[in-house]
Amino acid sequence: MPQPTALHASCTRPLGCILNNKMKKENIKQLLPLILLFGGLIYTSIAYLTSNVGLTWRHYLGILFALATGVLYLSLPKYSKKALGATLLLGTFNILAFTPSITTVNISIASLGVSFQPFSFIGLLIFMAFNRKRIVEILGIQAPTEPPAGMYYLDEEKFEKLKDSYHWKSIEELDTIITSGKFTIEAVEAAKKVKEEKTQPNMNSVKSQ
Repeated sequence: MPQPTALHASCTRPLGCILNNKMKKENIKQLLPLILLFGGLIYTSIAYLTSNVGLTWRHYLGILFALATGVLYLSLPKYSKKALGATLLLGTFNILAFTPSITTVNISIASLGVSFQPFSFIGLLIFMAFNRKRIVEILGIQAPTEPPAGMYYLDEEKFEKLKDSYHWKSIEELDTIITSGKFTIEAVEAAKKVKEEKTQPNMNSVKSQ
């Protein structure tokens, strides 16, 4: 009887397969900007060897930074993201070059002029898209947080509007809103509050008697 292969053995653990697939996808995502840079440098090298394209100090620096980032990715992946981000940023602002001809786009905002390289900028956008959570943390931007389990955030404005409109409803109608399960959290809480206000006077009158 044929022995099961390693592939079959790994698939007997669905969770392990899912985690491995996620890790592979994550690695591919992180590699895309780096592949883009090396693709540009390979094209530049071919152009240099086959035509009259000359290399500048920006090209040599670009080669150095790209190689260093590649080495970090293989040896110290923890630091490769920072190195890749810095490399793309320097390329965007025309300090490094990864293409045969250094093409820049100039944008003027009021009296300020900004120039950047479209090739590196595209790589930077890809990098930022795949690392947006980390970038948000570094910049100190607080993203909306999920409420703790079993709790919820109430829209106060919607709650107040619904509460005002529910004052005209009967106790039976309010009970329907509370128990039907078809209404929003704000509607249910507003109905509870109005019902409490309507029944509270009756309770007070009973106590006074």
